[in-house]
Amino acid sequence: MVTDENEPGGVKPPTYTDEDGNPQDMTYQPGGGYTFEMPEHSTELDVEYIRTTSKLSMDPANVTFHVVQTRTGDRKNPTVQTVVLDGNNNQLATYTGNDLSAINVNPVTVNAVHNDTGASTDKTHSWSIDDSDLVVNASDAGYVETAAKIKPNMAGSWINGLLNKAVKAQQDNNYLSAIPATVTSKNAILTASTNADTSPDHKSVYGNVTVTVDFKIVDETTLRVEGVELNKNNITYTITRKLTGDRKNPTETIFADEPQILAASLRPAQSFTQNVRWEDENPKQYLKITPQGSFEHELKVEAKYDPNGADNPAWIQNVINADNQKRDADPYEKLSGTATQIEHVTVTSEDATNGHQRADCEVTLKFVTVDETVIHPESVQMGQKQMKFDLVATKEGDVNSAVKTRTGFEPVQLSCTVLPDCNSDALHTPYNREVIWSVSDTDVASISQTGLLTPNPNAQWIKDAEHVAP
Repeated sequence: MVTDENEPGGVKPPTYTDEDGNPQDMTYQPGGGYTFEMPEHSTELDVEYIRTTSKLSMDPANVTFHVVQTRTGDRKNPTVQTVVLDGNNNQLATYTGNDLSAINVNPVTVNAVHNDTGASTDKTHSWSIDDSDLVVNASDAGYVETAAKIKPNMAGSWINGLLNKAVKAQQDNNYLSAIPATVTSKNAILTASTNADTSPDHKSVYGNVTVTVDFKIVDETTLRVEGVELNKNNITYTITRKLTGDRKNPTETIFADEPQILAASLRPAQSFTQNVRWEDENPKQYLKITPQGSFEHELKVEAKYDPNGADNPAWIQNVINADNQKRDADPYEKLSGTATQIEHVTVTSEDATNGHQRADCEVTLKFVTVDETVIHPESVQMGQKQMKFDLVATKEGDVNSAVKTRTGFEPVQLSCTVLPDCNSDALHTPYNREVIWSVSDTDVASISQTGLLTPNPNAQWIKDAEHVAP
């Protein structure tokens, strides 16, 4: 029956026709009945009914939303793209950024069909959702004939809670692992309800739709290089030119300290791109570098020189040439040429996500000359070519008398010079200039190791001469 709030029964009362054929309202009786007094003539009864809704059919019966977040690039600072799809994988939204609440999702519509065919006097209904944190009800308010409009609540605590929990777990694990691609689902119920006033027995008719929202993270990120460190920041090499033997004709050897190994460590150690590049500041001039090991994380560093002395780097050869010029000027001078060269070795990560990370090692190259040669005497030059002694023995009596006095037997100091006659300084050492003095006939004379020459008065030839008349 047609409702009418102004009538006692809340509906428009049925009618009967009087003797003039005019419709008259029946009388409402408590309990819901209507009465009238039957006229003595024929009458026509009339009641006005409306078509009420006894069933709501929902189209579609179920709604699914797929929320997929794909994370790429640097795991600690990823590029984040979130896509929202309907159950048929039609795209409803795509967004690049970290703020899910900024995603504007196109809603999905749900229709409520009255009595399967839409045959109802009152085709209005209201829409409600039982979990507004999960699903946004964007439908028109009140009793409307329009379809529902729903979309996942991208600002809701359920989706954001799942995301934040997954990201925090990755952080707590020092970003060592990707976020698992787990699909998590939750349901909400969308309800359409008819107006109770126009529904049978004044009770609303309901239609429900199960709305499923699932969320998945696709983590394609990788750990990126944030820094690189070296096991050594400074290396020192000594290249030695060693001279031994005769100073005028030395034996020469050139050698250097053993090679050293530089080892690079990436931070974090599990970085996706492990490759590094080694460079020296002046390629091939001062060092020989050889990458080795896993991902070439190690570098064998050697000082560049020629042990045969034929092809030394210029900075070394210049010192040798200068020393050789000194020797040409003074073949007996000790050589002491030195030089220092600073070089740098740099390791660079190939991963440039956070800028190419670098570490530097300063290499100090020292060239030294160790002159262990000796100056050998080449000759001895006497201070006197000859020495003459005028010896006189005086006797009284005959030749057989005893010698009363002798003259001319006083010692004479001889001198000599050891050649080469070098300066007596540190540049001309070691040089043993000591000499051994001797005479060819010790009966004639004697000589001390200081060069003091003394005639021998008891020499046989003198004794014989003393018994010969002058």
